[in-house]
Amino acid sequence: MTKRSRYLLPKFLVVACLGVSLCGLGACAKTPDKLGDSLGGQPESPALDENQLGVMLTKIDETLSAADTALDDAQMVKRVVGPALKVRTVSYALGRMTQGAAKPPHLPISDWQVLAMSTNPTWPRNVIVVSQPSAQPDAAPDAAKTVYMFGYEQGSVEAPYALWGWVRLFPGIQVPQTFKPDHGSTQPGMENKDLAMEPSMVAVNYAKLLNNISDESVNTLFNTDVHLERYNNEKIQYAQDLRNDGTVTFDAQPGKDGFLTLGTTDGGAIVMTTLDYSVTYQRTRAGATMAVGGALAPFLGGDVQVRGTVTSNGLLLAAFYIPPKDADNPRVTALGAERSVISAARDDSVSP
Repeated sequence: MTKRSRYLLPKFLVVACLGVSLCGLGACAKTPDKLGDSLGGQPESPALDENQLGVMLTKIDETLSAADTALDDAQMVKRVVGPALKVRTVSYALGRMTQGAAKPPHLPISDWQVLAMSTNPTWPRNVIVVSQPSAQPDAAPDAAKTVYMFGYEQGSVEAPYALWGWVRLFPGIQVPQTFKPDHGSTQPGMENKDLAMEPSMVAVNYAKLLNNISDESVNTLFNTDVHLERYNNEKIQYAQDLRNDGTVTFDAQPGKDGFLTLGTTDGGAIVMTTLDYSVTYQRTRAGATMAVGGALAPFLGGDVQVRGTVTSNGLLLAAFYIPPKDADNPRVTALGAERSVISAARDDSVSP
């Protein structure tokens, strides 16, 4: 019998800057007469003004750029925390493993167009920044550009602000309006009851939706988005391609990295959080030839063949807009996402 060869390319989310609306975060940013915090009353003033925020971003950019060039974890950790630290640590390890051939993706940290800052009187304190449209430095002149949303956190009074996470905003997405930095924005808590969904439940419910887009308990809670559609299409395509030779199983779970929030002018919130996901490739027909894509090769010692199973484990960073509870449309909207492979493992013992 002739062997069938299946070459499986892990899909990575790459979002071009096509029609992203930044009205709420740019020229249309709002200065309130009075701004109440999530517990009622008047919050503290923002810790940093716009100029100080710009200086902060420049320092983070300089530190990260130097660390990227040297693939230096010790230098990176001075200004990178949380899920961003997980992803960047893997990028540096891959860079060293490939003698610099695999470079950490460039992040346009200091090339910003919008700043929004928390008025939280305690710690952690959050900052959200939207970048100018950007392409990778080595990209072709006509390459599509991307708008990033970055989340920063100051974990304690002694700690400097550090990069917590980033996403690429989806094409055509409208970013909700936030308050100007001189007045600041609220920082809703994990179980805020004034929102259409508690921030602590966003990753839980989105994971359920990724696992089963038809799940009636959650599919009415979210507007559809680019990542959700692509993720579901991947599952359908793999099932079709491998129906005679093997299977590919996707599994998403809420992450363990917490979340970063900032209030919007309408009483809603922007929430950045993480999900853990795995993709398991399994050969089920003896004699079939299966291989995963080259992106997984460094994690597998260069051997991309699937003899039994190969499992890729990754981190999904995502940003959501949660409207206020009394909104006309209470559905949560995913604003952007970034998927990164963190590890991969094989088990040849289950070969058919």
